[in-house]
Amino acid sequence: MLIDVRYNAVSCKPEFSKSRLKEYLEANGIRYLHVRELGVPRTVRNRLIETGDYEWFFRWYDDNVIAAQTERLNELLALDCPFVIMCAEPEPFRCHRARIAEWLREKGFEVYDLR
Repeated sequence: MLIDVRYNAVSCKPEFSKSRLKEYLEANGIRYLHVRELGVPRTVRNRLIETGDYEWFFRWYDDNVIAAQTERLNELLALDCPFVIMCAEPEPFRCHRARIAEWLREKGFEVYDLR
């Protein structure tokens, strides 16, 4: 399963926009799930771009998403298959998916970076 954690699952590359990505993955036996609640709203992304303050960004994400979406995150723990987490940022150390990965590690999951 691929879990898309982009707030808005669109891309300037059409093959990475939600409907085409889902269609391609499912045609190849891979389930697709968009979890918008784990994404980052544009206003927050814009502030990060303006300031470059990743410390603030990760603190914001932990306080406003991880803490608020515990139930949604717990649904990931109950999945009956391996999954990958996808967003638009190529570098995991600069991405909110690193915070999701850390939460999963704390719950006993093995987490790998697929670069």
